[in-house]
Amino acid sequence: MLALGGAEQFRSKDTVFVYLDASVFVKKPVLAYARICMIFSCCMVLLGCAATRSNVSTMSVDWLVRQEISGCNATAMQGFRGQHFTVLADIALSGQLRVLRPGQDLTSDVTNRRLNVQVDNDGRMLRLFCG
Repeated sequence: MLALGGAEQFRSKDTVFVYLDASVFVKKPVLAYARICMIFSCCMVLLGCAATRSNVSTMSVDWLVRQEISGCNATAMQGFRGQHFTVLADIALSGQLRVLRPGQDLTSDVTNRRLNVQVDNDGRMLRLFCG
């Protein structure tokens, strides 16, 4: 029990009781507000993650290859197949480079100037195509 300028105070598990005199006391919840804020924050984070994930549409690599999109100079790059994808770092590309690892989902944003490189687990290039 603590004396606070004429009032006495003691704490229970998650409530502070302040006795002003023998007949009047004020009950102040300490952790209730913090718990509500914590639960609300967690719910908002989870809802934000769920909304972000559900708005992303994906497609398969095979579907994108079948589209036969041109514009990224992929036909001229076919000589690099079998090499590690890092050899492309020294080459001036006409657009972006996207490296596709095994099992990776593709977003459905298709860009004709982007070179897609499908690699194996060791980073060796299997297919090069636009999209």
